[in-house]
Amino acid sequence: MMAHEDVGAYYKDIMYLLEFPKTASMTRVFTAKDEAAIRALPAWDLSRYHQPRTTTIVAAADLAFDTTAFDTFVNTTLVKRVKTALAPEGPFHAALAHIAFDSVGDAQSFGAAHRPPGTFGTLYVALPRHVRGGEVEFSRGYDHNKWLQPRRADAPQHSYAACYRNSHVTAAAITEGDRVLLVYNLVYTDSSAHTRDYPASIDEAATHLRKLGAKDHGIFEVLQGCPVQQGTSFETLSGLPKDLLTALLRSRVYDVALATLPPP
Repeated sequence: MMAHEDVGAYYKDIMYLLEFPKTASMTRVFTAKDEAAIRALPAWDLSRYHQPRTTTIVAAADLAFDTTAFDTFVNTTLVKRVKTALAPEGPFHAALAHIAFDSVGDAQSFGAAHRPPGTFGTLYVALPRHVRGGEVEFSRGYDHNKWLQPRRADAPQHSYAACYRNSHVTAAAITEGDRVLLVYNLVYTDSSAHTRDYPASIDEAATHLRKLGAKDHGIFEVLQGCPVQQGTSFETLSGLPKDLLTALLRSRVYDVALATLPPP
């Protein structure tokens, strides 16, 4: 029989995997070799899309220029690094969803309007622009990763970031200049064989929850509540509540319910 103290300690270890998920997001800047490769590609005329103090989102199919060469670079170079950092479940590719021309700092520019089957995450590529403000933060649970922070270097450079679906993305206001952001869906090659769209540590938590459920506790106890602010619909959950729900269901030993409790 598992002692009460041991149950509590084991549960806290599980919650840590959910609160601080491993490899939920990543941020990088282009290397000198990357920058040289990009300079060799055909240039784009972006002038028609720039509007002061607005955000313009153009779907990939509606762009007035061809991004094929850039997309090929993304898939042959950046996708390999995303694979190493995020450790997705299987082979995948990046498919351009839209380009956002943002002089405001609009978080909506980070969300792809269409996600094809097999999409497990998003890759963002920021073109080099002179801009102030606009810092971006990716968060999942209590894990936070900042991107596009102010740099002292005179010459701006390309940078990129990636995250799993249901990660929370926030953007600070842009106070000067603008941002050009290419947004790619990260799509599994075989969407029937590979479906994981969350960090691998969630599956690790599910394994521990399965072991915890199989142990003889000798007691029935609610160890810890998980308050949510998104209503009582499973479809609207995100962040830590979503990851906890996923781990509990994948453990296959718990029944899960959402409830609205009256104030005390």
